[in-house]
Amino acid sequence: MIFLSRWPLTYTYARGWRQGQAAVKRLALVSLAFCCYGGPRRSCNDRPQASDASSWHGRGCRRVSRDSRHPTPNELLGPFYPVRKPTDRDADLTHIAGRQGQATGQVLELSGRVLSTSGEPVPDARIEVWQANAAGRYRHPSDTTGLPLDPNFEGFCQIATDRTGGFKILTVKPGGYPGGRRGFRTPHIHFDITGRVERLVAQMYFPGEPTNATDQLLLANIDPPSVIAHELPPRADGVLRFGWDVVMRLG
Repeated sequence: MIFLSRWPLTYTYARGWRQGQAAVKRLALVSLAFCCYGGPRRSCNDRPQASDASSWHGRGCRRVSRDSRHPTPNELLGPFYPVRKPTDRDADLTHIAGRQGQATGQVLELSGRVLSTSGEPVPDARIEVWQANAAGRYRHPSDTTGLPLDPNFEGFCQIATDRTGGFKILTVKPGGYPGGRRGFRTPHIHFDITGRVERLVAQMYFPGEPTNATDQLLLANIDPPSVIAHELPPRADGVLRFGWDVVMRLG
């Protein structure tokens, strides 16, 4: 009789224990999904546009923060890399040594740092910068768009990062231009960075540009927000300021 009276209670406890274990397993699976995939998966059609400051990454459209140090995507040099480089290569692209004039266009200051994925600065990295002028024309024989050249703008500099990985240049905002089969190119600046053990070629874009949403090369980038600069407060003299950090795998 005692055994029979205790059996239903024991059975109830055992069934409750099994249900509790199943609930724990379900909770563990949900937690694992959030850890691995960053929350519920979204359709790639719902990812932010290239002009959006929020990030998406990879085939699963996983959102990543600007502060997470994913490597800056590598790109091609493009057709306007200056094989024959000008003699004036300092960080001020708005003036050419030996000339009185100043480059036409909106003057801006661009600064940033070159870092490894672990967050370590990459000092003494060589940075080559080239870009179109304010009208959208490169000083390069392959540029046959017919857009006007600026005699006071050569569109190239070669600098090195300091001990903190920092760099700074003074230039003018490049204009967009017809890019042939790729369609209209939104304003951008080219970078060729040689670190301690690797090289990175990238293009930097400007925030808030309407043509960012249709630039085929920017849209093809695996992480568009990572190559869009962020606007900083202007200088006291009114010069616009932008910031952009570059992340190399090893530096």
